[in-house]
Amino acid sequence: MRPINQTTGNLTNRDTLSANRQGELTPAQRERLTQLAYARRGCLTRALKILAFPAAGLGLVLVLGFVNAPLVLGWLALLIVLAVTVDLVLIIVPAFLQQRIRLRQDLEHETLATAEGTLVYGKRGYEVRTAGQTLTLPSQGSGLVPGIAYRFYFLPRSTYILSAEPLGQESTARAREGLQQALARALRFDVTHLASNREGFLAPGQIMLLLPRLMLGALLAAIPGAGLLLLAWQIITNGAVIAIVGSVIMGAAGAFCLIAGFRIAATALLDIMSSRVEAVEGAAYKGKQRDEHAPFGLAIFYEYRIGEQRVKVPERAYAALLDGLPYRLYYTRRSNIIVAIEPLAAPPITMQAETHSSKEDCNVKNESRIE
Repeated sequence: MRPINQTTGNLTNRDTLSANRQGELTPAQRERLTQLAYARRGCLTRALKILAFPAAGLGLVLVLGFVNAPLVLGWLALLIVLAVTVDLVLIIVPAFLQQRIRLRQDLEHETLATAEGTLVYGKRGYEVRTAGQTLTLPSQGSGLVPGIAYRFYFLPRSTYILSAEPLGQESTARAREGLQQALARALRFDVTHLASNREGFLAPGQIMLLLPRLMLGALLAAIPGAGLLLLAWQIITNGAVIAIVGSVIMGAAGAFCLIAGFRIAATALLDIMSSRVEAVEGAAYKGKQRDEHAPFGLAIFYEYRIGEQRVKVPERAYAALLDGLPYRLYYTRRSNIIVAIEPLAAPPITMQAETHSSKEDCNVKNESRIE
């Protein structure tokens, strides 16, 4: 599928707005919607993502059988894999197919609807909320700013948004406040924490952001204990060569988990004890990196980039950042965990389509910059 172009990526484009006000689709919109409704690539990608977990789970079951693990452990792992697989199939697949069917019906009738609403950051990313329903945003680009009121033109059955226009004269202060609230919700921090961060300190409420990493390190360090107990059971009950081979493999894995877990937990603990944060300022961009060692390359890391500084963020926080604007980002020095971020300038009410550029030196001028 070809990259989305500026006309279909920017919902505030004047040409598309002019056509949608008259109840018509532009040729570029019709082509893009046809690709979404009938392309097979989306189905294959979604199927691979769904099958990744069952494949990994079955691999784990086979490994447990190879090392002669207790039968109850193998059955438990198999039941968990089957339960999660059925849950994924029943939730994701029907919703995906239903959306495609509704989009095809919209293309056949080609009627447009309008509604007034705002862009907010929900549980799964940016979403448009109107008085009566939640509308569907394009997956690539939008040109919208959170917190600003818009009139939306969309397809009534699939609720797919085609274009949007601001209502009245919106202030830059409101645009910046809307972006700040979206970032705070995406990264799960309170805006009041910024006062402590500006002075170089970790706010008491932000310690919760470091606890998951501390627990992850402790969990990884605890895994070798369970592994060694299992190996001891194998050696006692089955003195065969296969038990010795299993002991070496799981012993090496246990040592790796012990070292990695201790390092992760130690860095998080030291950051909590010091209660200090580092700050970096400049034009920010979001980025993705695939894990080449993951099965099928499906594992993706998400990050924010400011100059040479790169900080990993959760997937749900990836879309919250508006590329190219100046930000001040606060993070812990040892564990490199982002604890807060604030925009230093208001986004323009009518933004250009997102390009997900990886530029690292972009000067953005705005009179409303925070010092």
